[in-house]
Amino acid sequence: MVKASIGAYYQPPFYREMRNQEGEINRALMAQKSMHGVLGLVYDFKLYDRPFRLISEAYYKSLWDVVAYDVDNVRIRYYGDNNAKGYAAGIDFRLNGEFVKGAESWVNLSLLRTREQINGIEHTMREVGDTASVVVNDVARPTDQLVSFSMFFQDYLPKNPN
Repeated sequence: MVKASIGAYYQPPFYREMRNQEGEINRALMAQKSMHGVLGLVYDFKLYDRPFRLISEAYYKSLWDVVAYDVDNVRIRYYGDNNAKGYAAGIDFRLNGEFVKGAESWVNLSLLRTREQINGIEHTMREVGDTASVVVNDVARPTDQLVSFSMFFQDYLPKNPN
């Protein structure tokens, strides 16, 4: 089964996003906006006479009027202005099924890329060992996680039906 969806999202600012790094409140702050699309595939099959399902989804989200922020240990410091644009793109793969007969388990692998371009800042990158930097269009957002792997596995104890 193939499925697709698109959508738009407007997130009104919260108090913390309205405060800039000097503590001043920007009452003219606009909602952060995004437009996104998802394309998915679900494939059911049997392996060793047990049911399995492979689910894969690819997604892209365009972001604008973004309130940029920095993460300092556990402290989040917002810029208090709609000063950035960016995107999130990725692909997820999940395999669910009875790896052990009668017990459902799953394995999930996700690849994610979140980037942003902050207005008025020249983003540069320098390779390890180089002394000169190169101008780039965007940089990783604080939430960028390139690879994520998770697994839930169930099994039975020998001679214990519970």
